[in-house]
Amino acid sequence: MAEILEDLISVEDLKVFEQKYYEELRAEKGAVSESTQFQYACCLVRSGYAADVRKGIQMLTSLLKTPSAGGGGQDAAQRDYLYFLAVGCAKVKEYVDSLKHVRKLLEMEPTNRQAKDLEKVVQKKMEREAYMGAAVAGGAVLAVGGIVGLAMALTKRH
Repeated sequence: MAEILEDLISVEDLKVFEQKYYEELRAEKGAVSESTQFQYACCLVRSGYAADVRKGIQMLTSLLKTPSAGGGGQDAAQRDYLYFLAVGCAKVKEYVDSLKHVRKLLEMEPTNRQAKDLEKVVQKKMEREAYMGAAVAGGAVLAVGGIVGLAMALTKRH
């Protein structure tokens, strides 16, 4: 399941959806269909560039706040928005937000396998980051302690 966070879209594919988005934006004088926005946002979230991922997160957040005219398809759309929001947030190491989105999705669909798997991946990444942060902090404390000890030893010699 960790592969969803490493899944990258090709530059060519991203350009196709970007072009479609901007053509629709120009043709409709600023209005872009929800479907086109979602497709482009998903592509951005799958980009290898953090700025693209963040733009995709913004678009998905906006879509999530916009009431859909789709009636019965609204729950499915919200599910998809939440899932890709969680993926995007995890890709830019915003793990708390990622878990918030995936857990909201799991409230809607408690048996959603993809969401459960993503939740586990994000939790493991959070734990790994916490361990690495603790190791770095511990190393810094040891380094400072070593410098202080060396300084004390040198001052005692003189």
